[in-house]
Amino acid sequence: MEKIEVNEIIKRLKNGELDNPDELSNFLVVLSASLWTAGNFELDADIACAGKWQEIKPTCKTDRECDQKIKLTEEYKLWQQTRIANKTTQECIRSLKKKLAQMNFEYQSGVSY
Repeated sequence: MEKIEVNEIIKRLKNGELDNPDELSNFLVVLSASLWTAGNFELDADIACAGKWQEIKPTCKTDRECDQKIKLTEEYKLWQQTRIANKTTQECIRSLKKKLAQMNFEYQSGVSY
């Protein structure tokens, strides 16, 4: 199997270009394996954001003010981007599983929609 990037899988899923059960199964493996790495990126980004929060805390009168200031930082932006990417990957995994289950049902019942 050729190496495929997560973004390519998401693009093909979004465009409705996935109709091969073997390919879907392989993509599920790729996406599932990518979650481990992506989870580590998210953890690192969360820790960096927490460190930045601690750094700006002395300049704030309240925690709420600090929460608002942190949202303007690159650390917060990166943390949110990694969270969104992980959620997207998880949703793609769910979609691929459903599509694969539907294909299996159609194959088992001899029905095609």
